Amino acid sequence: MLVSNVCRTFASGGWSLGKFRKDRRAVTAIEYALIAVIIVVAMLGGLSIIGGNLAVTFNQVSSEL
Repeated sequence: MLVSNVCRTFASGGWSLGKFRKDRRAVTAIEYALIAVIIVVAMLGGLSIIGGNLAVTFNQVSSEL
């Protein structure tokens, strides 16, 4: 779909190759997506560590009861 829109825009003469190369919207979207992925990976890593510690704590409490 993106390719067809770009081709249609070039064919209509709305954009020149120079304008297309200067358009940074897609680059910005990719950067935000990469930042979101890094945040999610960090959250999953942190939650796995906290989850392991929490399981140990609950096991200790249940064995003392």
